[in-house]
Amino acid sequence: MDHCSADALTVVTELLANAVLHAVSPSSADATPSRPEAEIWLRLSLRRPAHLVCAVIDPSDNPPVYPHTSDPFDEHGRGLRIIDALSEHWGWTRRQPTGKTVWAMLPTARQA
Repeated sequence: MDHCSADALTVVTELLANAVLHAVSPSSADATPSRPEAEIWLRLSLRRPAHLVCAVIDPSDNPPVYPHTSDPFDEHGRGLRIIDALSEHWGWTRRQPTGKTVWAMLPTARQA
């Protein structure tokens, strides 16, 4: 899987950055024992021998938003575009009772 490790690292970085920026409320940054901070989980798994699934679980119920920006110099809004370009498939799943999982599937086999 060495040939896909750079793509996987980029996808994981973008998924985690989106969760931190958009899914965790600013009030969770000043968590106390009576108000624990929000948790974000990363899960990596091999699905079928040919795919690596990178998934980030966060506490937000809001779906990821694929921005439609026309300005190539925008500093924000490119994360899901990068994930879309590097992965074979990506999507999200609502969790019960709250939260969601945003995932991306990357091929592990060398492309011819």
